[in-house]
Amino acid sequence: SMVQLARYLSWSEKYEEAITYFKKVLAVQPDHAEAKVGLATVYSWQKKYKESIKLYQEVLSKYPDSVDAMAGLARVQSWAGDYKMSVQTFQKTLQLVPDSRDALLGLGRVYSWNKEYKKSEEAYKKVLEKNPKDIEILKGLANTYKWSEQYTKGIHTELKILDIEPNNVDSMLSIGYMYGELGAI
Repeated sequence: SMVQLARYLSWSEKYEEAITYFKKVLAVQPDHAEAKVGLATVYSWQKKYKESIKLYQEVLSKYPDSVDAMAGLARVQSWAGDYKMSVQTFQKTLQLVPDSRDALLGLGRVYSWNKEYKKSEEAYKKVLEKNPKDIEILKGLANTYKWSEQYTKGIHTELKILDIEPNNVDSMLSIGYMYGELGAI
């Protein structure tokens, strides 16, 4: 119950309280994987990447097939700028769960940040095959198109988002930007 409380606190951005509860659990059960993953997640949100990576690696040393720890580690590696390691870790995750939304989302982002736009597009499209209305994936794909200067595809993708969420201001602004880049002021 303390782990669950700590999760709720972290989701409410009450990080210090969440950390306190995760640490209480770990004081009693030092190898509690869920508490370590939760604490690692909170540390990552606080940009304490070194601490977060250490905890994820501890969990993976004991539970090498922990998809949550593996995907969390890959995310933190990407946020810390270690794209190569992040891609490797996301790919390991996909070996365990071939259609992992989190791993494909992460790969899409990392590839896009690393200017590997075709690979980014492929990762996002794998998720969209099963869930074509996934806003977060559509937004990632739209950004990939925008950053790779494929503005027509980007506008088309943003319009899909607006079909689902007609009041999505980010998509409206993005469309305006891309029309501007196309010279359609």
